[in-house]
Amino acid sequence: MNIWAWVQETKKRLGRGDAREARLAELMHELPSAVVDEAHERVDGMVPEALALARELDEPWVEGFLRHWNLQSRVLHRRRAGAELREAVALLDFANGPHTRGCPQGVCTVQDLAVCYAIRDGPGYVPERLAVARETLERIDPAWGCFDCI
Repeated sequence: MNIWAWVQETKKRLGRGDAREARLAELMHELPSAVVDEAHERVDGMVPEALALARELDEPWVEGFLRHWNLQSRVLHRRRAGAELREAVALLDFANGPHTRGCPQGVCTVQDLAVCYAIRDGPGYVPERLAVARETLERIDPAWGCFDCI
């Protein structure tokens, strides 16, 4: 299953649920657009609610998705890598945990970490960036759009 297929299926499933599930589906739909549109204050407002819902509804794959898009906003767009580096490491661990193993979005966490390394210390983290990129390239389908991100 590719990254966007599971996202679309999950949004549809949640959208047919109760009010909390429908709200989570709505937030999943809005978050990537807000990040890409540089609406970072909106992202900052959505993420806590969305994460709380994902955790309450026991949706670890959705939690990983949300945390990744939050890092996309903070790292790729706003070029932050302070607390974000710790979050990127924690998210990579989370994405490879027992409840999230196999989630296609997990490969995106490598991009978050590699970019944090680049911002934080430039050439000082080259071996780490190469290691996480190699590990991800082994798991990713070159036909996926996210292949370019790595």
